[in-house]
Amino acid sequence: MRVLRAYMDEIFTQQTLKGEKSLSNLVQVAQSNNPRDFAQLISQLPEIDTPTVFGLPTNIDRSVQRFNSGQVLAQLKSLSAVSVTNLRFDKEKWTEALGPLLQLWKNVYKVDVYKSVQISKAGLRSSDPVEVFVYMEMMAAMEMLSNVNRSVEKIIGVLQG
Repeated sequence: MRVLRAYMDEIFTQQTLKGEKSLSNLVQVAQSNNPRDFAQLISQLPEIDTPTVFGLPTNIDRSVQRFNSGQVLAQLKSLSAVSVTNLRFDKEKWTEALGPLLQLWKNVYKVDVYKSVQISKAGLRSSDPVEVFVYMEMMAAMEMLSNVNRSVEKIIGVLQG
C-alpha cells in the first residue's frame, strides 16, 4: 500500500490532471470529460509495462530475475539438505499428536443424530425467505460435517495402517 500511495502521490498531481505534465513518458492525460477519450487512451497503451513507466531503471528486470532465481536456488538447496530419515512417516508420532483430536471428533460427531434430521426440500412448505435460508444453511452444514467426517476417517485409516 505504501508503494501504491507513493506512486499515486508522485504521478497523479494537479499538473498531471490538468495536462501540464505527462502521466509518464508514454502517456499524456486526456483533457476531456468524455469516457471514450480515456478508453481510447488506454487502448493505445502497450501491453507490457516498461520499467521506465514507473520511474525505474531499464535494467531492473535483470535484478528481479536474479532475485527470483536466487530464491528458487535457495529453496532447491534446502530441499536437497533434507535427509531421507526426516521424510519417513512416523505413524506413532502422528498417532500421538492427532489421537486426542480424532477421539474428540468421534465423541462429538454422531452420524445417527445428523441422519435423523428429516427435513427435505419438499418438506419445507414455507415460502418465507428466512426459513428457506435456514434450510439451505442446515444442508450446507450437514454436507460440510459429512466431508470432515470422511477426511477424519481416512486419517484414522492411514494411522491404523
